[in-house]
Amino acid sequence: MRSIRIDRHQAPEGCQLVLKATRASDSDIARGLAAAQAVFDAADVHPHACAYAADMQELDDPDLALTDEQCNWADVRRTAMYAAREAGCPNWATASAGFEWSLSNYWPTTSRHPA
Repeated sequence: MRSIRIDRHQAPEGCQLVLKATRASDSDIARGLAAAQAVFDAADVHPHACAYAADMQELDDPDLALTDEQCNWADVRRTAMYAAREAGCPNWATASAGFEWSLSNYWPTTSRHPA
């Protein structure tokens, strides 16, 4: 069984939270990012740690062992995505088709994702 080491407060240099949403205004994006960041702040975990934990969880590798805490971080990422969508598009359920939300981390190509 392989365990994954993830630092809850560290991220690759230049890593930043990015929200992409079709048909969203700059203010929609700003509200969504603020809502997502509030979720990460409340959980006291960096968005990168949450995204990395979620990625590892989705691999569904039986030889990969995430801690309970890391599994919680994956849930924090999903909660942050929901918060971003709700803040940026409060009428999401009734909005017409074409709204697609993507919350991700970005780091420059000169940095490497930790293994």
